[in-house]
Amino acid sequence: MIARGARSPLDPLILIVEDDDLLRKASARILVAAGYPVLDAASAEDGMRLIEENPTIAVLFTDVILPGMNGFALAGQALRRWPGLRVVFTTTREKLRDVDNQPGLLPGLILLKPYDRRELEAAIDKTLMRAAPAIPL
Repeated sequence: MIARGARSPLDPLILIVEDDDLLRKASARILVAAGYPVLDAASAEDGMRLIEENPTIAVLFTDVILPGMNGFALAGQALRRWPGLRVVFTTTREKLRDVDNQPGLLPGLILLKPYDRRELEAAIDKTLMRAAPAIPL
C-alpha cells in the first residue's frame, strides 16, 4: 500500500525493506510525515516484487540483514535492472562489519540503527541529491 504525506504525487517514491515490523512502520510514518510517498516490505523478495511493480521507486531504504536474500543482494539485483535507483542501507553498529564483506557494492549511504526522524529524513534527502550509482554489469 502506498501512503502519502503532504508532498505532490510527483515526489520520489521510497521503498522501505525491513523485517522488524515496528521499525518498518515507524520509518514509514516518519517518511510519510515528511511528505514522501512510501511502500514497505518485510523481506527482500517482497521488496523486489514491489520494485518490479513500481519501477518509479526512487530510493530503496533497506536493512542489511534480512531473512533469505540480504539487503546487499537486493540492492545489487535491483540496481542491475534499474540503475537510476538510489539506495540507503541500515544496520546496527555490531553488524557493520558485514559491510566489509561487500567490496565495491556500497552504492549508497549507511544509516546506523538506532536512528531518529531527523537522521532518516537527512539520509533520504542526501541520497536524492546524489547522482545515481554506477554499477558494473
